[in-house]
Amino acid sequence: MLNCPILFLYRHWVELKLKELILSLKVFSVVEITRPNHHHLYDLWSIVKSNPDRLRDSSNQDFILLDARIKELDGLDLDGERFRYPVNMKSEITELPESLGIKNLKETMNKISNAFGLIDGGIDGEMEGRALEAELEAEIRSYSSWE
Repeated sequence: MLNCPILFLYRHWVELKLKELILSLKVFSVVEITRPNHHHLYDLWSIVKSNPDRLRDSSNQDFILLDARIKELDGLDLDGERFRYPVNMKSEITELPESLGIKNLKETMNKISNAFGLIDGGIDGEMEGRALEAELEAEIRSYSSWE
């Protein structure tokens, strides 16, 4: 029964991380990204992965795994409520797939965290690159004004 609250917290962390990434990507997006107000993980992930600036190599094994795990987690708990309690409002016990053992869940979440770290690194690199470009442009303009 302890698997339910642990899974709920992991799922909630994935949701919050995806929303954080979406807000970070708003800076780079050509298309308007609105603040998501739902709990559907795969829809949130679709926004992240559709942004061309965030993943340099979307065929990377880490991102393929991330896509599959988010899709799986979303399918298990579409609205973020299934794992909140071990018993639902109809007093039915929440059934968990065999694959959701604590050890497997921990390993999977570590892999998800690593993939999110790669995305964070890509966002940071893009921000630093843009800041450097802006700084160089300002410096070139200042030299041009001397002439």
